[in-house]
Amino acid sequence: MELNELNGEERLALVGLMESVATADLRSSADEAAEVDEVATALGEEAYRACLDESERRFGDEAALQTFLRTIERQEARELIFSYAFDLAASDAVGRSETAILDWVALEWNIEVHFEEP
Repeated sequence: MELNELNGEERLALVGLMESVATADLRSSADEAAEVDEVATALGEEAYRACLDESERRFGDEAALQTFLRTIERQEARELIFSYAFDLAASDAVGRSETAILDWVALEWNIEVHFEEP
């Protein structure tokens, strides 16, 4: 599955989750910005901005985002969304707050996380 195959709700989940991960440690690195730019380019700048605006409007706190993420049903979309959020967190040092978000999503969405040896 590719980003362009996500429906509107799944795109909103992607952007909302990435925003949550990006702001979890209260700092943003150049590597994180590059990950976000990759998604924005793939979705289209205007579509990405619309999702970001909607995310900020609808998800005032982590509980609101979690409630919404529970509505995403396609497992293939869940795995793609999670992989982008995970890559964002892994682009710099992964903090406890980022880990907590990703752990919750992995458990809720039934995603097994595997680490490959370099």
